[in-house]
Amino acid sequence: MSTLRIATRLMPPVLAILLAQQAFAQAVDPAPAELPATSRWRGPIAADAGLLLGLPAALETGQTAGVAAGVTGTGTLTWGARASWSRANEDSLLWSVTHNELRLRALAVLQSRIGRGTVALRLAAGGTAVNEARDRHQAARLTQSGAGLATSAWLFVPGGEVELAVFLRIGGEWGLAVAGGPSAHWVSGGLQPGWLTTLGVAWLP
Repeated sequence: MSTLRIATRLMPPVLAILLAQQAFAQAVDPAPAELPATSRWRGPIAADAGLLLGLPAALETGQTAGVAAGVTGTGTLTWGARASWSRANEDSLLWSVTHNELRLRALAVLQSRIGRGTVALRLAAGGTAVNEARDRHQAARLTQSGAGLATSAWLFVPGGEVELAVFLRIGGEWGLAVAGGPSAHWVSGGLQPGWLTTLGVAWLP
């Protein structure tokens, strides 16, 4: 089962667990009307890392898969930063094409703590570096013809994502992180839409 399907199936039950825990906590021990700002969070920065799956930045077909990691500040409206590396492979009649993507993002984050978890809306913007490597099929037959057998080039494109992220504390300060949402890149004078999802672990102080 792909990471995208796993993340899509996990997000609704994780949200349901968080809401149920919050309702149970309020029923057993109702919270005061106002809480001190320092009581909502125990640390200045949360972090997460895991598997990434999505649509490539500069390929019209296929999937890109890799790893991602990020940090997020605390508070209701805060900042964050993320980085990811992923790879996509596609084949045509003549070429085998590989795209390695490095995404660097700055985040604006709106988040709320619910029970043992946190729900966040992340707006990400930054740049994506794409390395395209092309290898010609049946290269051995073309060696003496003088035809190019392989090419490599770099492409830098602006991009961004809008992601819904859910974090659930499992034990102590460690938990599960699930996130996903639409992405977009500006490629060759046009907007190329896509999708990005991550599934991993989180450190939630």
